[in-house]
Amino acid sequence: MIEDLLDKPEDERFIVVSTMLKAEQTEDEDTSLFYRIATVGKVIHHEYLSDGRSNIIVLGFYSVDAVEIPPDERKTPYRLVQATKRSENWDNVNNFDTRERLLQALRTYAMNHRYKIPDLSNHPMNELLPQLCFGLPLTTQEKLNLLEEFNIPKRIDILLQILQFEPNFINFNPQAEQSWIN
Repeated sequence: MIEDLLDKPEDERFIVVSTMLKAEQTEDEDTSLFYRIATVGKVIHHEYLSDGRSNIIVLGFYSVDAVEIPPDERKTPYRLVQATKRSENWDNVNNFDTRERLLQALRTYAMNHRYKIPDLSNHPMNELLPQLCFGLPLTTQEKLNLLEEFNIPKRIDILLQILQFEPNFINFNPQAEQSWIN
């Protein structure tokens, strides 16, 4: 899959990323099912590893509803999906108060965890919110809750709650400053 992807021109290296369902989360015997709400992202960095695997960095762009194309209908050994972009209404969320509340919560979160963050004040909300939802070190369940919320103001409220209430921060090392997003 990575080889096929890297054979494409850089501006066509898009991939759909989803979280796999655990066996106990499905009644189906096929434990390789995935959440239908996924993210379309662009591969912005690739690194071959000595054991034949690869590391990739994917920059998320938008949410999609993904439906797997059955194996007998595809010509690849890897999964393919039919992805439909979720239509999101960004009206009334680019106001100054909403942006400032979100950025202030992010600054506090970053300070509490010694994260270095770039200046995000000029990013439009339709870029800022997905970057935060996908880029912050949140649990899988928190990210899924954010992705599944179709109402943008409610998604912002959920993210604010997550940033302001963090009982189980994972891998926090108070001795080291950590980098978070480009």
